Amino acid sequence: MTFRIGYTGITWGYTTATVEEAMRDVSELGFNAFETFGHELENLADQPGGFGALLTKHEIPLAAIYCIADFYDPADAPAQVDKIVGYAEMAAALGARTVVLQAGKRGEGPYPYFKEMGEAFSEIGRRIKPLGMVAGVHPHTGTLVETEEEIAAILNALDPAYCGFAPDTAQINKGGGDALATMKRFQHLLRHVHFKDYAGKPTGVYADYAPIGHGVMDMGAILDFLESIDFQGSIMVELDWGGENPPRPAREAAMMSRTYLDKLLGDRAEWRHPIHPEGKDVSDIKVLLLVGGPWYHDAPGDQRKALEFIGEQFDTTMTDDMRVLTPENLAQFDVIANYTTFFEPEEAQIKALLDAVEGGTGFVGIHGATATFWNSPEYCDMIGGKFVEHDKNKLFHVKMNYNHTEDSPITAGLEDFDIQDELYLIEGDMTQWHILARSEGHAIVYTKSWGKGRVYSNAMGHDSRALNQPTFQELVIRGIKWAAGAL
Repeated sequence: MTFRIGYTGITWGYTTATVEEAMRDVSELGFNAFETFGHELENLADQPGGFGALLTKHEIPLAAIYCIADFYDPADAPAQVDKIVGYAEMAAALGARTVVLQAGKRGEGPYPYFKEMGEAFSEIGRRIKPLGMVAGVHPHTGTLVETEEEIAAILNALDPAYCGFAPDTAQINKGGGDALATMKRFQHLLRHVHFKDYAGKPTGVYADYAPIGHGVMDMGAILDFLESIDFQGSIMVELDWGGENPPRPAREAAMMSRTYLDKLLGDRAEWRHPIHPEGKDVSDIKVLLLVGGPWYHDAPGDQRKALEFIGEQFDTTMTDDMRVLTPENLAQFDVIANYTTFFEPEEAQIKALLDAVEGGTGFVGIHGATATFWNSPEYCDMIGGKFVEHDKNKLFHVKMNYNHTEDSPITAGLEDFDIQDELYLIEGDMTQWHILARSEGHAIVYTKSWGKGRVYSNAMGHDSRALNQPTFQELVIRGIKWAAGAL
């Protein structure tokens, strides 16, 4: 079989406002299909063209909808069945094939109505079968179907002609089970798979799950099993929402899973397009490079050096004139790179920059970017902190992925290095930072998000000695690519 893997939308959040962003990113990252909650089709029905217009706009098919059958007492099941069948009718008209069914919340004791629940789920499957759709039960922690015993109880209560099994690999393991063993046991019922990795311990983000390949599960073994049975249902990568302060933007988390699966599957997988679509040259990325400041950060040679290695890679415009910070002008750039120090642009100019980043323009801060625009607290929030002090210019050692975090495409394959530079101390809300490099305990390279925009900050780069350091240059180049969504 050839793997054609999709992605669900919950990494971006659980509100209607996040659906289109999720759909756009899933499409641009080359996944083969999209999945969302059934009620989102109804929520967006009043928009011009409805949900289908978004699928057309972003050129991504809808594989499945996820529906919660929120009943404990079987007497409440008929209303839930009717509601879910209604969602299925909308989904079928959009080309979806599967309805994923989650049971309601757990009670205090053992659930006594699995027979009745099985009948209700089978009834959903019976009613949607003429639509060309199938139903599958999805185990989920905190619901009536969580443990291995509960999974067996509901699956044995189903009419297999109408309803099957739609496992979530990590939910099963988090619930104390073994996803692979459970899938093998009930392989005759497999209809749809949520392909998710488990962190193995409480992490405070993603509901303790992880991007594929960055948790503790043997995801390759699960794929090998699905291949061995020539599984024909949908395989949808899923990662829960990262919360109000996620460790990385949702798109980056999805990219981590896609990158891992590329390496794991190679030619065994087929994607809608490569991660970097052919014909899109990084030299087409338009960068606005802001420079200037006190004499020690305004040496013409340093500016030229910065422009040289950045300009060799990207379509770069360099200026020290902050009048370029207008909404109309910034709209033409993919990334704004700030290499200024102690500048205080006008309020409207900073607002234009912040609005651009919030709307999706990438931002790259180099060296003094945390020591500038201090007349705007919101700018400091956007970049993640403020410069406090630095040591005298000296040689220091930079350690990559200091906290043993998951590999980032920005640092992948790069070794620790030495650099002659100023070692900055930056104060800010580090819970928002995904730290990529440290020195002497100081975080000096990190990423974060600001609205839809990606923010990359690199505290190095004081003068030509630092700007000439090859690994520093590579970090900046990759940071710009990442901020532009091309890495």
